[in-house]
Amino acid sequence: MMICRRFDRLLSLRACCVIAAIAIFLVLATGSAAFADCKEEVNHLRQEINDNRDNYTADSRAEAKKELAMAQATLLQPLECREHLRNARQALQKK
Repeated sequence: MMICRRFDRLLSLRACCVIAAIAIFLVLATGSAAFADCKEEVNHLRQEINDNRDNYTADSRAEAKKELAMAQATLLQPLECREHLRNARQALQKK
């Protein structure tokens, strides 16, 4: 009977470790994907501004570039990065 209890505890400990390892992996995997997506969007929007300079006023380009710099600084924080990207796009819409 004593052996069964130890075996059950050992199994539950292993199960907890496996679940924790899977959770950590998922957090790291999704975080790096969000980082890559935001970085790619920042670069894409910068290229858009440079390619279509005539479509935007100097003020809107300057404001958008300022927001893109802040987005670049917050790449590891996907929500903040996306917020700065949204602000950059809004600045460009003002024309």
